[in-house]
Amino acid sequence: MLDTQETTYTLVLLNGSIGTKNVHSIAQLKGVDATETMKKCKVFKNIEAVREYRKIRNRQLSSSEKKYYGMKYAVIGIKDNKFTGKAK
Repeated sequence: MLDTQETTYTLVLLNGSIGTKNVHSIAQLKGVDATETMKKCKVFKNIEAVREYRKIRNRQLSSSEKKYYGMKYAVIGIKDNKFTGKAK
C-alpha cells in the first residue's frame, strides 16, 4: 500500500445514470474514505501520469456517453486514505 502521508491521485467517473452511485461533482467525494478505491483502481503518485491516463480514458468513452449522459473522467487527490475533493 502507498504511503498515506503524501497525496496520490486516481480517476473518478462523473455523471451518467448507470448504476446506483452517481457522482456529479468532485466535491461530493471530499472526505469520503478511499480505501476500497485504492484497492480496486489505479493509483498514481505522479500528477502528469494520471492526467495522461485521464485523456486516454475520456477518449474511450462513446459519443453518446459524453453527450447524452455527460460522462467524463476527472482526477481526484487522495491523502490519508480520504478523497481531497480537489480536481486537478
